[in-house]
Amino acid sequence: MTDFYIVDVFTQGKYTGNQLAVFLNGERFSSERMQILARETHFSETAFIMDRHPSASGALRYSVRIFTPAAEIPFAGHPTLGAAFVIAQALAEAPVPRIELALDAGIIPVDITYDQGKPDWLTMTQNQPIFSETIDRAAMAECLDVPETALDSGFPVQIVSTGLPFAIVAMRSLRDAKSSSVRRDALLRLTDRFPDLNILVFTTETVLPQHDLHARVFVPELGVSEDPATGSAIGCLCAYLLRYGIPGESLLRTTFSLKVEQGYQVKRPSLLLMTGRRDNDHYDIRVGGRVEWVARGELLG
Repeated sequence: MTDFYIVDVFTQGKYTGNQLAVFLNGERFSSERMQILARETHFSETAFIMDRHPSASGALRYSVRIFTPAAEIPFAGHPTLGAAFVIAQALAEAPVPRIELALDAGIIPVDITYDQGKPDWLTMTQNQPIFSETIDRAAMAECLDVPETALDSGFPVQIVSTGLPFAIVAMRSLRDAKSSSVRRDALLRLTDRFPDLNILVFTTETVLPQHDLHARVFVPELGVSEDPATGSAIGCLCAYLLRYGIPGESLLRTTFSLKVEQGYQVKRPSLLLMTGRRDNDHYDIRVGGRVEWVARGELLG
């Protein structure tokens, strides 16, 4: 009997991307048990597929709950794609072009293309962004243990959410992004004002020339020091770039498709494709990538 699968999400090949455990028949477990299992797998997130629901759109829809090792969260990107991949492969009776996930943050559609019957590319459409507080640049530089000059002074440090909030930080160079690390004492001072602070740093300098952006994501308050691939954060970055522009470009783009690399510092190279469109105050935010099977397992006891 299969109780769970392990998949890699936003992969660039086998054993890259972000690891995810996906449990079937999640309604068997209490919330406490789900949290224990998330700590046991100790991936950045663990997803639990719950019951199936009817959908007015006709799409296949399942409830899904997501846990980090420390807490349940309303939304996360790689569990959304990973859970949709497992539903498409293990629960759907035939290939389906769209799966809807009912999360605490709302209904998230995932569109799927196939190659020889296997999902080849999965793309989620994220919620409308919420732009909230800005953070003092010097305080954020102290938190990241870099000089203030490492941050791009032309862009604000702002918290953006499409279901899970992230402080978006534009860095001047790949070297500055690589040298960033979270100082616990400085983080604690910031979280007095901004509780549960998650941080995304990015730069237009990349490790591989075919990519457009390099990103790193720190979520220490959720038990994840650095995340290898973070679809929710990249969705927030997409909204941020639609609002403020792309560093190094003189014109504000209202539509783009950009390849984002992540996970290189933790030896889990990942690739995420962000596609954004803005029409006045309406944002169309899509984040996609590939998913690979890794393992399946059975709970003993």
